[in-house]
Formats: sequence, C-alpha cells, structure tokens
Amino acid sequence: MNKITLDAIKKRRYKKRDGRCYEIGYKFVEDNPSWILVHAVINPPTGRFKGLPYPHCFCENDTYIYDPVLDVVYQKNEYYSVYKITDAIRYDLVTAAKTMVQNKHYGPWTDEHERLLISIEPLEEE
Repeated sequence: MNKITLDAIKKRRYKKRDGRCYEIGYKFVEDNPSWILVHAVINPPTGRFKGLPYPHCFCENDTYIYDPVLDVVYQKNEYYSVYKITDAIRYDLVTAAKTMVQNKHYGPWTDEHERLLISIEPLEEE
C-alpha cells in the first residue's frame, strides 16, 4: 500500500502504539474533528493475525484512512480493500465522546467487537 503524508493533520506522539488503537484513534479525532472514528473488523494480510478477523479502530475522511497503530495515512479505498474491512461503525466526535463516557473506555463499544477482541487476546501474549 502507498503511504501518504498529510501535513495538515495533527498527530500526538506515542512511544507505544500496539494494543492502543481505540485510545489513539479517539484522541486523533479529538485533535482532527473533521475526521470520523471507525470501529471495524479487519482481516490483516500479514503478521501474527494474518487472516483472522480482528477488531480495530482507525480514522477516516472522504479520501484517507489514518491507522493509529501504524501511524500511517492511506488511500481509503486501498485500505478497505487490503484489510477487507467489515462491520464498520462510524462515530463523529460528539457521538464518540458520548459513547466513550457511557462505556468508560475508548473501545470497542459493541458486544460483537469485544467478543472478538477477547477471543484473540491469548494470541497477543504469544
């Protein structure tokens, strides 16, 4: 996939990103309120979770995806195609803030995504 640089977006610096997609994605949308927070299921094409449905958070606008774990901006259609995105739930900043306060955490906020996350947690420890 081709990486894209967008100088106009604000990004915070993090030492550790793995396992923090929901938190970092939420904070990205706080800093860039024209973007949408997306909780979805991805199917990674490589790596430890290759081919496994994996709950993930990323941010999007009409053209681009920001992946908060990889800290990279991609073309939206390319990201959706490569990661085979399913079950995408979109939140604008106001809705995301209300949902986060109700749930008292950054995500995932649906039972299905949470069950998927719990089912793969033993794999993360390997």
